[in-house]
Amino acid sequence: MTSRPAPYPPDTRAKGWRFELDYERIEQSATWGLTTLKPEARPWLLMTWYTAWKQVPCGSMPADPELFAALIGASDTTFAKHRKILLRGWWMADDGLLYHDTLVQRVLEMLRQRRGDADRQAANRAKKAGGLLPKSRVTPTEVHGESSTGTGTSTGIQTEDHHDAGGGGQASVDGEFDPDEFTAANQPTAAGVICGALRRAGIPDTNPGHPVLLELLKAGAQQVEFAGFVPDALRKSPKQPFPYLLGMVKGERERAAAMAGNLHRGPMPNRQEAIEQRNAAVGDAWLAEQGAA
Repeated sequence: MTSRPAPYPPDTRAKGWRFELDYERIEQSATWGLTTLKPEARPWLLMTWYTAWKQVPCGSMPADPELFAALIGASDTTFAKHRKILLRGWWMADDGLLYHDTLVQRVLEMLRQRRGDADRQAANRAKKAGGLLPKSRVTPTEVHGESSTGTGTSTGIQTEDHHDAGGGGQASVDGEFDPDEFTAANQPTAAGVICGALRRAGIPDTNPGHPVLLELLKAGAQQVEFAGFVPDALRKSPKQPFPYLLGMVKGERERAAAMAGNLHRGPMPNRQEAIEQRNAAVGDAWLAEQGAA
């Protein structure tokens, strides 16, 4: 399965931005229709969207089925029973996380609204100061054809998108996440898993394709090694914590490899035994010299 690029930066947050459900679109969606004979799945659908909106990045969910179920508060049995419905329309990005086009569109709309607000505020400040208008620092992917209420919800999202509000959609979309193939082949890469964990720990600039990360994983590096250096990386290199963290993990492994060739093998002798062994060695050397003479 070919992963699609993550739709926005990994540190995108809702920050209190309201997410309201369009009940008319939900009731007309294919996924909601599938719950007609399984109405007990409907609360879990709503909980999935609500939970995804609170994640970082906003609108995403983990690809790990156990973690997915835990986040929405469903038991393993409940999730297994309804997973085809709950996962319908979700697709895996190259960061190892699941996204849904409807939620993605809402997030992009939120970012666009924030950018517009920032531009208006900058324009007002520039007008009062008689200066030039600075460029907005918020630059999400351009979204066409939608409008916003200003409360974080859309009143005019186009309905021609691949996935409807209930999660239905075309299975032919590149990167589509198929719940029937929830196997190791469709799980995120080791690099994606580690990058996701690091983002949740506060490292925003992760890159699952970073050559040093791939080199470390090839050498057998484990997730716990990376997690242990998060505080130092954030403190010592706040602007670029990810490359700094990789350097720390790499350096620690290089030091361990250099030390491995010089370490004593087996149990350490006690002090008295060490003295006796050293004295015996000195005596043997003296006898050898006498014999040679």
